[in-house]
Amino acid sequence: MTKTFKQKDFNSIFWRVFGVNQKVYEPLDVFKAKKDKRADLKKNNRFINYSDVLSNKAYFENLFLEVKNFDILFLDYLLGNTEQNRFYIDQLQNITLNYKMFTSNNMQVIKLLNLFSFQIALVIENMAFQKIDTKLFDQALQTNSIKAFLDKCKEIEKIKSFKDMAVKFSHTHASFQEKTPDNITIEEIHPDTFQKELSLWNKGKTLPSLIKMVVIANSATTNENQEQKAGIFLQLLIVRGLLHIQKEFNLDSDTITEFTEQLEEFRTQIKECYLKNQEDEIFKLQAMHLIDFSTIFEFDDPAKSYQVLKPKIDEFAKHNDEKIAIGELMPDKELLINEFNQCKSKDDYMQLLEKISSALHNKPSYNYTNNAYSFIKFIISIKIEDKKLFKEQLKFLDRSFGGVLSLYKIEHDLAKYITLLENRSDLVECIECIGNYFKNCQQ
Repeated sequence: MTKTFKQKDFNSIFWRVFGVNQKVYEPLDVFKAKKDKRADLKKNNRFINYSDVLSNKAYFENLFLEVKNFDILFLDYLLGNTEQNRFYIDQLQNITLNYKMFTSNNMQVIKLLNLFSFQIALVIENMAFQKIDTKLFDQALQTNSIKAFLDKCKEIEKIKSFKDMAVKFSHTHASFQEKTPDNITIEEIHPDTFQKELSLWNKGKTLPSLIKMVVIANSATTNENQEQKAGIFLQLLIVRGLLHIQKEFNLDSDTITEFTEQLEEFRTQIKECYLKNQEDEIFKLQAMHLIDFSTIFEFDDPAKSYQVLKPKIDEFAKHNDEKIAIGELMPDKELLINEFNQCKSKDDYMQLLEKISSALHNKPSYNYTNNAYSFIKFIISIKIEDKKLFKEQLKFLDRSFGGVLSLYKIEHDLAKYITLLENRSDLVECIECIGNYFKNCQQ
C-alpha cells in the first residue's frame, strides 16, 4: 500500500482522488481554466525531477501546492469560509500533510490506516454533533458505493427513473455554467451523458467527477441550510475518495476490513467525547495518531506557526517511536559510527564520505535514512572544511526540519561549525553538539 502510493507526481495522484483528472496548479484549474499552463508544467517537472537544485523557498511552495489549492478551492469557491467548513477542511488537510510525512518516513501501514480512519471519524462525528445528517455516509460505507446519494436525489426530486434524473442533473449543471467567470470552462453535459453515467455510478463501475459531485450533492438535500448542504457534499467527497483509493491502489479485503473496523472504533470514542462535552479528549486522541497541522498557514509570521506546532510534534513523537523502522532502513548505523570515530585525517573522512554516497544509491529513498545520512555528511563537510558540501547538506537538513533552520536564520558560516566541533571526534557527540546548537537557536 505504502509503496504503491509513493509516486513522485503527487499532484496528479491527489486530485484524481477527488475526481479531477488534470494537474492543478491554481485552484480554478479543476474547472479547466483557460490559460497557458506551460510555465506551471515546467515548474512542476523541475520539482518532480530536479528538486535538489531548487531553493528551499521554491521547494516548500511546491511541496504545499496541493494543500494551498485545496484550501482556496473549497473555502473560497465551493463551500464558503465559515468556521465549521474551515474545521472540516483543516481535518481533511491533516490527512494529506500527515500522509506525506508518514510515507516519506516509511511508517507502518497500520499508522496510515489509523490516520485515515481517525480523521474521517472526526469529521463525520463532528457533523453528527452539529446535527448534520450522516445516514447517507453510513449507507454508502455499507454498500461500498455512492448509490445511497443517488437514491436520495430521486426521492427528493420525486423521480423514479435515471432518465428523468439525468434531465434534472443536466439543468442543474447548466445553471452552474451560467454562473462561472469567463476564464473558467465547464463543459456542457447532455442528459444522455448523465443517464449513462448515472447507471455506471449506481453499479459502482465509475465515479463522478468533482463538478458532478456538486450537482449530486445539490439534489441530495432539501435543506436550505448551507452547513447541511456543505456536510452532504463533503460526505460524498470522502466516500468518493475512499472508493477511488480502494480501486486505484487495489487494496485487499483485509486492509479494507481493518480500516472499516478502526473507523467504527474511532467514531464510537469520538461520539462519546462529544456527548460528555469532552472535546479536549478528542484532540488528545488525535495527537496519538497524527500531527494537527491546522495552524501551519494561520499566522503571517512562520515563527508563531512553528511555536504552536512544536508541542504537537513532540506529543506525536512520544506515541510513535520509529526506532525499529530506522534500524531496518539503516542497518549499517553502528558500522558508520565506528568508522567515523576512527577517522584521523581529512583523507579518512573523504573515504567515509565516498562510502556513504555509494550506500545511498543502493537503499530505498526514505526520509529517515536520507536525513540520517545527510546529517553525517553535514558533520563530515565540517571536518573536511568543504564549503560547497557544507552549504548543500545544510540546505537538505533545513528541508528535513520543515524549513525551521531558515526560519530561525541558523548560522551559515562554516567557520562557526568548525569551532563547535573542534576537538570532537565521536560521531554521536558531534551530532548532539550540532543538534543542541540548532535547538538553542530556536529559543
